[in-house]
This record gives sequence, C-alpha cells and structure tokens, in this order.
Amino acid sequence: MTEPFGLYTKEVMKHFKKPHNMGVIKNPDGVGKVGNPLCILPKEGIHINNRIESIENITSDNKVLGCNGSFNKVSKLFEQFYDGEVVILKNKLGKTVLTPEHLVLAIKIPKRRKFFDTKIKKTLPIGWHHAKNLEKRDIVLFPVLKEVKDVDSIPLDIPKAKYDFRSKELPKKIKVNGDFLRLCGYFLSEGNVQEKKCKTFIGLTFNIKEKIMLMT
Repeated sequence: MTEPFGLYTKEVMKHFKKPHNMGVIKNPDGVGKVGNPLCILPKEGIHINNRIESIENITSDNKVLGCNGSFNKVSKLFEQFYDGEVVILKNKLGKTVLTPEHLVLAIKIPKRRKFFDTKIKKTLPIGWHHAKNLEKRDIVLFPVLKEVKDVDSIPLDIPKAKYDFRSKELPKKIKVNGDFLRLCGYFLSEGNVQEKKCKTFIGLTFNIKEKIMLMT
C-alpha cells in the first residue's frame, strides 16, 4: 500500500505548492498559528491508554492512539469556541462529529465503478481528506495497534443491575489462556451482541457446514 503520511487532497496540495501571504507583517495586530485547532466536539470519544474517553476529559497524563498504531503522549491541550457547521461521519463502528476542515485518514472510492472488491480496495491510495469532502462509500481508516503487552488476566468492572435477578455475577477478572483466546477469535469472526436490560448476551453464529471444535 502507498505510505499514508505524505498524501493530501488536491485542495490541501494547492496551499503547499502555491502558498499565499508569505513574509513578515510589520506591527501585526494578531498572531496566527499553522494548523486547524477546531477538531471535534467535547463529548466525542477518543482512544486513550486502554479505553475510550471524552476528549474534554483528556489530560497531559494520557496517551492517545495515533495513526501510527502507537499510543502517543499528549503534549498540549487546546480549547476553542466554535460556531459553525459540523460533519457527522457514520460507519459500522458508530459516528463521529467533527468540523468540516478536520483532516481524516481515508480512502476515496472512485465513482467510475459501482462495486470494488476488497482486493482492489487495498490498492487504492490512502490520504488525508477534509471531512467535508468525504462521501458515502469512502473508507475511514483506523490504526492497527502495534504495541504488545503480555498479561495473565484482564480485570472486569461490570456490576449487575440492581433488579436483575436472572443474570449471573461476572468475575472480577478473566484469566488469559488458550480457551479464552480461542473464544475471542470466534467472537471476532462470528460473534454478535444483544444489549437489553436483563437480556444482554453474546452469541456466535456458524455456518451449517462448519465443523464443531470443542474447546479443551
């Protein structure tokens, strides 16, 4: 695949190739900074450390997941008043509300063909696009985690509802072993979740031709 970090939209490239208003202004009455401080709304979630947190709750002690697949330390916090239009990006993982000029790592799907299989999509160029320029069928990219950490167990803090007399109490931690990892694999490939009060469950749906493999 093409390296994503050097690709920008045509509109952005125009400013790089033909910059305007260059030079130093004598006695300026204001100071501008390069970049776009207007990003996403305060309630929007951002991936920090090992959880999703509202961006308004982010501190300099947090590490934020970046497009490089690693968690990067927060170097500075910004707060900006914004009064204008916003763009809502929706996909199977949910929705994100952001300003029109916010750059998003994505793949633009050409309009010349109605369908593209996965093999062809993997050959399409990756680039940074303004949110306002993304359209239906375009693909928003998410980083692949590159950090690895060995753990013996995963802590759980999911209390049972007060008047839930049917569900069982969940353990305080789950042991990470072969059985658990196999179950995770089944869920990633064939899993589904129903979230209803007192009727929450995880299901696995297999094809009738698939063989049953008992977990040891």
